[in-house]
Amino acid sequence: MKPAYILALALPLLLLTACGGGSSDGGSDTPEVFKITTASLPNAIEGVNYSAQLSNSHGTAPITFAWAPGFTAPAWLSLSASGGLTGTPAATATIPLEVQATDSSMPALVAIRALNLIVVARPAITTTSLPRAIKGTAYSDQLAYTTPATLNPTFALAAGSTLPTGLGLTQTGVLGGTTTDGGLFEIVVELLVGATVVDSAAFDLVVYESIPYTYVEDALEPNDSTGTATQLLPGATPAGRLTASDPAVQATPLTLNSDLNITKPDGDDYFKFNIGNVGTIKIEVFYRWLVGEVDATLWFYTGAPTHQVLPIAESATTQSDDETIVYHNAQLSGGFTTGYYYLQVHAPADATIGLWNRNAYSFRITFNDLTIATEQLEADSAGGSVNEQVVAYNQGANPTSPSFSIAAGVLPAGVSFTTDGRFTGTPTQFGLYDFTVEMEDGGVSVQRDIKVRFFDSNAGDYWQIRGERREYNPGAGDPLLESFGDAMTVAPHPDYPTEGAIYVSGGFGSQMLDSVRVFHTDRAGIPTAKQFKFEDLGKPLPVPVRYHGMAFLQHSYGGYLYVIGGEIGAASGAHTSGDLWRSVLRLQVANGAGNALSQPLSTNWEVVAELPDTDPSGKAILGWAEFGVVVDDQANDADDRIYLLGGRYDLEDSIGSNTFSRTFHDAVLMYECPTAPSGTGTWFRKTDAAPYTARRFPAVGMIGGKIYIAAGREGTAGQTGSGAATADYIEMYQPDNHQANAAISIGAKTQFPTLTGGGGYYPMFATMNGQLYIWCGWDSAFHGTKALNRFDPAGNTVTRLCDADWGTGFGGGVVHDGKLWIISGIGHGADSESKNLVYQP
Repeated sequence: MKPAYILALALPLLLLTACGGGSSDGGSDTPEVFKITTASLPNAIEGVNYSAQLSNSHGTAPITFAWAPGFTAPAWLSLSASGGLTGTPAATATIPLEVQATDSSMPALVAIRALNLIVVARPAITTTSLPRAIKGTAYSDQLAYTTPATLNPTFALAAGSTLPTGLGLTQTGVLGGTTTDGGLFEIVVELLVGATVVDSAAFDLVVYESIPYTYVEDALEPNDSTGTATQLLPGATPAGRLTASDPAVQATPLTLNSDLNITKPDGDDYFKFNIGNVGTIKIEVFYRWLVGEVDATLWFYTGAPTHQVLPIAESATTQSDDETIVYHNAQLSGGFTTGYYYLQVHAPADATIGLWNRNAYSFRITFNDLTIATEQLEADSAGGSVNEQVVAYNQGANPTSPSFSIAAGVLPAGVSFTTDGRFTGTPTQFGLYDFTVEMEDGGVSVQRDIKVRFFDSNAGDYWQIRGERREYNPGAGDPLLESFGDAMTVAPHPDYPTEGAIYVSGGFGSQMLDSVRVFHTDRAGIPTAKQFKFEDLGKPLPVPVRYHGMAFLQHSYGGYLYVIGGEIGAASGAHTSGDLWRSVLRLQVANGAGNALSQPLSTNWEVVAELPDTDPSGKAILGWAEFGVVVDDQANDADDRIYLLGGRYDLEDSIGSNTFSRTFHDAVLMYECPTAPSGTGTWFRKTDAAPYTARRFPAVGMIGGKIYIAAGREGTAGQTGSGAATADYIEMYQPDNHQANAAISIGAKTQFPTLTGGGGYYPMFATMNGQLYIWCGWDSAFHGTKALNRFDPAGNTVTRLCDADWGTGFGGGVVHDGKLWIISGIGHGADSESKNLVYQP
C-alpha cells in the first residue's frame, strides 16, 4: 500500500469531505497533524563532530526518518532512521536539507520538511606564545581567539597541565596572578564551545627568577664537569637515554654562580645524556637577559679508546633571551657504556652595571626519530637537468612512506620538488637558494633549513661550499677555526708541487693567533681527513698578530714568506689586544730553484727589517697596520720589491710627547728586499704628495707594473678614528722602483669605473690572469657584503660576477689553482657561516 503524504493545506480539506462538509452545530474541531516539529537546526562547526536530533509529533510509532526523495545530502552528513544527524563538516557553508518522516499507521503517513544547516567557522586560539613572567611580580595576559559571536567559547586548562603556584586561567582567557615558582611550565590550553573542545594550543610559560636573587646550589649540582655521572633522565633504560617520547625538561631554574665573592664561581654547567637511535636533537635554553649573555654548546665524548670531547653544535646567537641548538642527523653515541653527549650552558655575569647578578636558566632537550641529513646540495645542470635527492632517516633507517614538501622558499624557474624529496627539472635561474624542507613519515614530521645551489658547470661563474672552517688536529677532533684579520699568500709546499699551497698567518678567533697554517684543498694525493682544513706549520710567529701583510718572493737564493707589521698582542680573548708594530719577518719555504723545502721545516722566522719609525715631520711611529701589500717579483734579486699602501700607523701626537694616536696615511712605502740570505733590505717612503685617497683595509693588486688601489674605508691623511664612508672606486699608482723616487704615473678615480655592490672595506682580493678580483668586505654598518667584482685594466671595465653565498669580511683573500677562496672572515651583524667557499670563474 502506498503511504499517504500529508500536506499542511490538503489534510483539513480531506477531513471536511469525510464529515459531510462540517459540524451541524457550527463547531470546527481541528484534527492533529503528523509533522516534523524541528523548526531549525543548531549550527555546525567546521572540523568538529556534529550531532542533532530531529523531532516529530502525532504519528504512529515507530517513526522512520530519511532524506526526502530526490534530495542528495553532503557526503559528510548522515541521517539515521531515528532522526539523528551526524558528521564532521570540512568547510563553512549554508546547506539546505530536505528530510522525510514516515509513521507506522495504515496507510502510512509521511511528512517532509525543508531545513537550513549553517556550518560556521571553527573557533581557533590565535595566541602563539606567552610573555615571560617574573617570580614575585604580577602577571596578566589575555588569550585571543577567532569565532562567530554566537558561539561564546570558553577557555580551560587541559587535563594534566599545571600552572605555577599563584597563577590561574579564567574562562574568558585571562592568564594572571603572582607566582612564587620559577622555571619552565609546559601547559596546554583548550577552547570549548559548551562541553566540546574545538581547539587546543601548547604553550611554554617561562617564569624568570627575580634579579638579583639568593644563590642556592641547584638540584643537579655538581654539574660543572664533563666527567660527572649521567644527570638527565635518570629513570630511563639505560640511564640518561633520550627518546622521542621522553624529553628532558628542567623546569626548576638552575643557577650559574657568577658572584666572585662566594665559594664556587663557575660560569659553566654540563649535563650528560645519550640517545637511542639516529635522529634530531633540539636544545632550548630559557634565560632572562639582563646582564652578560648565555651560550649553549653540544659536545660529544667519544669514549674509549680515543676519549675525545668534541664540540659538534653551538647556539647561533649571544646576548639574547633564549638560545636554541638543533642538531640534525645525530648519530648513535657508540652504545651506552662509551660515548655520550654533553650540553654545556655558559652564562657568566657582567659587573658593568654595578651588581654581580647570579644568572638563572631552565632548559628542555627533545629528540625526534626523524631527521633530514642533507644540509646543502650542489645541483649542477651541466647544460641539462638536475635530480638531487634530500636524504632523511626514521630511527636511523630509510623512512617507511615519506612525504616531502617545501615549507618555505621559492624554487627557481624550471625546477620542481617531488614528494619523494628530489629537486628535478632544468633550471633557467641559477644561484644559491634557501629552503625549509619538511618530511612527514608515519604521522611524525621534521623540518630543516637547507641550501641548494643551482649552477651550470659548463658556464662557470659560480661558488661552491668546500667543508667547514676546521683545523686539522686529529687529537682534538678537528675543532672549528674561525678567524679574521689574518693574511694569506700562495707559496711552494711539498704537497702542492705545481700550484703551491695556501699559507695563512695570524688572525683573530677567540684569541689573537701567532700560528702559520696551510689550508689544504682536495687536490689529488691530499688525504680526505685533511681536505679543506688548516694544518699548523709548526713555525709560529714571534708574536700573535692581525691586520698585517703577507707575501711570497722567490729570490735566487731561496723562496721566502714575508710577514709585515700588523696589530700585535698577547694571545688572549680581548677584542683589541695590542699595539701596532713595525717588524718585517721572513721564513724560507723553497730553495733557489723554487722547489719546496721538505716539511717539517728546519728553517725559522727571522726579523730582517723594520718599517719606518718616523714620519716626515719627525714624529715617532710605533707601528703600521690595516694596509694593503703587493709584491713585484723580478728575475733579478736587486729588483724584488714589496709595496705597502693605505692603512694607519700609531703616530706620536707631538714630538717627544710619547702619546700616540692611530692615524690614516697616504704614503707609498717600498721595500728593497735583501739580495743575499743574510741581508736586511731597506724601506723607502716615496716622495709623492697624496698619491691616492687615504684609506684603511684597501684592496690592492699589481698588474703590468701598475698598482691598483680599490675599496677600503676612506679617511684623510693624519685623521684619527675609524674613518668615513667605504670606497667603491679605483685609483692607480705606477711606481718607480728606485728608492724614494716619485711615481711614473698616477691615475685618479675619475679615470676608472666604480665597483658595484658597495665596495666595502677589508675585502678579499687577488690578481689572476691580468685582472684584479675583489670580493666581500664590510659595509659602513659593519655588515659583511657578498659582492664579487672583477676589474680588467686592459678594457678598463668592472664586471659584477656571482655574489658569494653569504656576507663576510675581514678575511685574507687568495687565488689558488685558478679559483678564488673564502676561508676566513666574519659577517659581524649579517649572515655568515663557518664554511669555506670556492669560486669557479
